[in-house]
Parts: sequence; C-alpha cells; structure tokens
Amino acid sequence: MDIADFGGEPGELRWLAVEELPVGSYRDIHSWDLTEPLQYIKDDIRVRVLACQKKYVSAPEMVIGITDEVQRAIPDAVSEILKEIWMDYGTA
Repeated sequence: MDIADFGGEPGELRWLAVEELPVGSYRDIHSWDLTEPLQYIKDDIRVRVLACQKKYVSAPEMVIGITDEVQRAIPDAVSEILKEIWMDYGTA
C-alpha cells in the first residue's frame, strides 16, 4: 500500500502489478528503488501494490500528514487488503 500517481482522482484506489511500475518510479522513504527487487521475484510470487492516487506530494520540504481524500480512502484500502489475504473484514 502506498500513494502513487496513476492519473486517477485523489483518494482513488487501484491495484498495480509490478509491470505497471516503471523502474525507478517506486521508492521507499529512504529513496531506495523498490521496483528492481520486485521485478526479480514477480515470476515466483504474485506481487501487487495497492496504490492510492495522491493529491500532491510536498517538496522539497516533507510535510507530515495526508490529504482528506487519502484519509477517506483508508477504510476501503484496509478492506481491499483484507480481501486480498482472504480475511473477512467483519470478523477479522
């Protein structure tokens, strides 16, 4: 789960396959490129990223917090992840 820019409406959720993540486009907070290691394992296991369309990312200074649109997407994101790992949201 992470924010992304896939051209959707802010707060929109979308499952992305590794192939949909251009090399160098997906980085963790320490600026490590995560797409390359994901490319290595994608043939052995199914890898998908639940992406939430960002409204904006603060730059160059990092601002702690999330937009209202992303905040409202959190319950749906949790539900999507629980469905993905086969857990019933009502009983988990």
